[in-house]
Amino acid sequence: MTHPDWDNPESFSIVVQGALFRSNLAETANHCVHWRRLFPHTPIILAISVTDIVTGTLCENGVLDDLALVETHQHDGELRNALFFLRQACTAITLAEPALALPLFKKDGKARNNINFQIAAARAGLALVNSTYVLRVRADLIFADRRFLAHYEADRALPRGHASVLDERVMISWLYTLNPYSLERLPLHYSDWFHLGLTSDVTRLWDVPPMPLADATYYRTHDYASGSNGAEKLFLVRLADEQYLLYPTFKAAFPDLHLDYHNDLRSRELCLDILIDNFIPCDLLRAGCIFEKYGHEFHNRNKRTQCITAETWRGLCHARGQDYRAITLNGAEEAPATPVDEPAAQGEYWERYDALHLSLRDATLQNGEIVAHTPNGSVLYGPYVTMPGGHYVAHVDCSLLTGPGVVTLRIAADSGQHLLAERTIDIPAETGRRILSIPFTVAFPAQQNIEIVLLIRKIATMKISHVDFCSDHSPQEEISLSSPRDGRPKPLTRLLRLLRSWRE
Repeated sequence: MTHPDWDNPESFSIVVQGALFRSNLAETANHCVHWRRLFPHTPIILAISVTDIVTGTLCENGVLDDLALVETHQHDGELRNALFFLRQACTAITLAEPALALPLFKKDGKARNNINFQIAAARAGLALVNSTYVLRVRADLIFADRRFLAHYEADRALPRGHASVLDERVMISWLYTLNPYSLERLPLHYSDWFHLGLTSDVTRLWDVPPMPLADATYYRTHDYASGSNGAEKLFLVRLADEQYLLYPTFKAAFPDLHLDYHNDLRSRELCLDILIDNFIPCDLLRAGCIFEKYGHEFHNRNKRTQCITAETWRGLCHARGQDYRAITLNGAEEAPATPVDEPAAQGEYWERYDALHLSLRDATLQNGEIVAHTPNGSVLYGPYVTMPGGHYVAHVDCSLLTGPGVVTLRIAADSGQHLLAERTIDIPAETGRRILSIPFTVAFPAQQNIEIVLLIRKIATMKISHVDFCSDHSPQEEISLSSPRDGRPKPLTRLLRLLRSWRE
């Protein structure tokens, strides 16, 4: 195994890839200048996937020459400055082959699927690399300093096994390197935020054709696999982008690798062997990663079970072939399928969300349960699901609840923008199991990002095993008036709602 000279242009290059628009030109320039300060002698290649802000002549060698602002922005001083620093920082700038955006890849998503832009830009940038090693990275992500290199060197020499396909391990982000035993059970879903490794290996991973529209819209015409849970039923693509990128490389090496659809679990042990032998999940905090878009998730406790952290990966390396499920979940429970205790009737809605589906604030995950660690605060929120119109009731199963105190339940939609229901419950000075319920109505044919929020005041102990969202078969009439603007009912009182839901 060779030891890279990170300051030798023949040894190491950086490919920065992404779209270039008026809105992110300054950020991209700042990031490229930052990379240049960290690596004064390193080739830095900017691979533009699509742009409406710059123009130039694409030479035979793939380099974009005579780079300039488009005519409508040539008199904007800030943009001129940003482009000046961008050109100063980059060794070469290239424009990718044309690509098409695809529709939403998840039902609750807002952004289009840009996988084909990513593929085109990565291939264009990597084609200009002549060094032995490369860092291919999103344009909106940086490392604060060079610590990430030490992280890579420390872990890449660990022993490898039968699933070794790449010549050396490639470092990736632990976030969105999914645990196939957790919430979104997607084998071979390994983060594509950045790749650090041999240029030949990184190039191999991106040597894939564009994703076809049929794959991007697969679940609009196909049923989900039996046993799929609520989180997995949000996907519209046959394979998630990260799976689509990696599958060809590893299928060629393992003909018995099964991944016909996103939550095909037949080969998840093999997929974890592939992770052990070919990748290094990077500890983003230790490595000094800065990523504004997802920075809030770096400290998310739930993500540490839903994804494979650097620590969990090392545990897998030292326990190859053992109980991967136990190692990766570490006391949490695998996300259940839609409950099947009794057959669902036509139009019946019943989804169960445990600790792996929900986000925690003033609580921790202990032995698969949500445990409040303060008597006052916000315990949980989520799961941000899309629900059809209808009447529902949410049940919070508290395996242990001790008062006296107050619990407030809220149901909101559109990421908290619209309150659907709220209920305050007085908890007596008792200890025991209790189910807290709140009915709510979805007025539209489909409403996105529905969440339950649970707040406590003066609660001594609270342990929650799961939350159920169920159809409400006996909704009561509310006294209401119609709004002259949109015709939606405006409740005059919550009294009837509170009375009918007072099941505790």
